[in-house]
Amino acid sequence: MFDQLRTGKKVIPCPGRPGHPMDVSFLPMADQLQDDEFEVCCVLRMPPEVYFDSRRTLITNHRRQGFYRKSAAQKMLKIDVNKTGKLYDFCQSKGWLPKDEHDNSYHDPIDL
Repeated sequence: MFDQLRTGKKVIPCPGRPGHPMDVSFLPMADQLQDDEFEVCCVLRMPPEVYFDSRRTLITNHRRQGFYRKSAAQKMLKIDVNKTGKLYDFCQSKGWLPKDEHDNSYHDPIDL
Protein backbone atom coordinates (compact mmCIF):
# COMPACT_ATOMS: atom_id res chain seq x y z
CA MET A 1 0.00 0.00 0.00
CA PHE A 2 1.29 3.44 -0.88
CA ASP A 3 1.20 6.51 1.31
CA GLN A 4 0.75 9.59 -0.84
CA LEU A 5 2.35 12.79 0.32
CA ARG A 6 1.12 16.25 -0.51
CA THR A 7 3.59 16.51 -3.40
CA GLY A 8 1.94 13.63 -5.22
CA LYS A 9 5.05 11.46 -4.97
CA LYS A 10 4.43 8.00 -3.62
CA VAL A 11 6.46 6.47 -0.80
CA ILE A 12 6.62 2.80 0.11
CA PRO A 13 7.20 2.30 3.84
CA CYS A 14 9.86 -0.24 4.85
CA PRO A 15 8.31 -3.49 6.10
CA GLY A 16 8.73 -3.91 9.84
CA ARG A 17 9.73 -0.29 10.32
CA PRO A 18 7.69 1.54 12.93
CA GLY A 19 6.25 4.92 12.14
CA HIS A 20 5.23 6.54 8.93
CA PRO A 21 7.42 8.06 6.25
CA MET A 22 8.27 11.69 6.88
CA ASP A 23 7.18 14.26 4.30
CA VAL A 24 10.42 15.95 3.27
CA SER A 25 8.92 17.88 0.35
CA PHE A 26 8.88 21.17 2.30
CA LEU A 27 12.50 20.92 3.50
CA PRO A 28 15.44 22.72 1.85
CA MET A 29 16.98 20.89 -1.13
CA ALA A 30 13.97 18.55 -1.51
CA ASP A 31 13.49 19.80 -5.06
CA GLN A 32 16.96 18.45 -5.96
CA LEU A 33 16.06 14.86 -5.03
CA GLN A 34 15.28 12.31 -7.71
CA ASP A 35 12.17 10.20 -7.09
CA ASP A 36 14.06 7.24 -5.64
CA GLU A 37 16.15 9.55 -3.44
CA PHE A 38 12.96 11.27 -2.28
CA GLU A 39 11.59 7.88 -1.21
CA VAL A 40 14.79 7.03 0.67
CA CYS A 41 14.67 10.34 2.55
CA CYS A 42 10.99 9.89 3.43
CA VAL A 43 11.30 6.28 4.55
CA LEU A 44 14.51 6.84 6.52
CA ARG A 45 13.06 10.09 7.90
CA MET A 46 16.21 11.89 6.77
CA PRO A 47 16.27 15.56 5.69
CA PRO A 48 17.61 16.07 2.14
CA GLU A 49 20.59 18.08 3.41
CA VAL A 50 21.68 15.18 5.61
CA TYR A 51 21.10 12.74 2.74
CA PHE A 52 23.26 14.71 0.30
CA ASP A 53 26.00 15.24 2.89
CA SER A 54 26.01 11.54 3.81
CA ARG A 55 26.00 10.42 0.16
CA ARG A 56 28.89 12.80 -0.60
CA THR A 57 30.87 11.42 2.36
CA LEU A 58 30.35 7.80 1.30
CA ILE A 59 31.35 8.41 -2.31
CA THR A 60 34.27 10.74 -1.50
CA ASN A 61 35.74 8.20 0.91
CA HIS A 62 35.43 5.52 -1.75
CA ARG A 63 37.37 7.73 -4.17
CA ARG A 64 40.12 8.23 -1.56
CA GLN A 65 40.53 4.76 -0.10
CA GLY A 66 38.80 2.37 -2.50
CA PHE A 67 36.31 -0.29 -1.49
CA TYR A 68 35.14 -0.40 2.12
CA ARG A 69 32.49 -2.42 3.94
CA LYS A 70 29.24 -1.24 5.46
CA SER A 71 30.76 -1.38 8.96
CA ALA A 72 33.37 1.20 7.91
CA ALA A 73 30.62 3.40 6.45
CA GLN A 74 28.78 3.28 9.77
CA LYS A 75 31.85 4.76 11.45
CA MET A 76 32.21 7.53 8.83
CA LEU A 77 28.76 9.03 9.25
CA LYS A 78 27.33 10.72 12.31
CA ILE A 79 23.84 9.26 11.84
CA ASP A 80 22.08 6.13 13.07
CA VAL A 81 23.94 2.97 12.00
CA ASN A 82 20.75 1.43 10.61
CA LYS A 83 20.13 4.46 8.41
CA THR A 84 23.76 4.37 7.30
CA GLY A 85 23.42 0.72 6.36
CA LYS A 86 20.30 1.36 4.27
CA LEU A 87 21.94 4.39 2.62
CA TYR A 88 25.06 2.33 1.85
CA ASP A 89 22.87 -0.38 0.27
CA PHE A 90 20.98 2.27 -1.72
CA CYS A 91 24.23 3.75 -3.08
CA GLN A 92 25.37 0.27 -4.08
CA SER A 93 22.04 -0.45 -5.80
CA LYS A 94 22.39 2.80 -7.78
CA GLY A 95 25.89 1.72 -8.85
CA TRP A 96 27.62 4.57 -7.00
CA LEU A 97 29.63 2.21 -4.77
CA PRO A 98 31.13 -1.16 -5.74
CA LYS A 99 29.49 -4.31 -4.37
CA ASP A 100 32.85 -5.94 -3.55
CA GLU A 101 36.60 -5.49 -4.03
CA HIS A 102 36.44 -6.77 -7.63
CA ASP A 103 33.37 -4.85 -8.86
CA ASN A 104 34.29 -2.41 -11.62
CA SER A 105 30.73 -1.67 -12.79
CA TYR A 106 30.12 1.23 -10.39
CA HIS A 107 30.09 4.89 -11.49
CA ASP A 108 30.28 8.19 -9.69
CA PRO A 109 27.09 10.27 -9.69
CA ILE A 110 27.38 13.24 -12.00
CA ASP A 111 26.01 15.83 -9.58
CA LEU A 112 28.45 15.14 -6.73
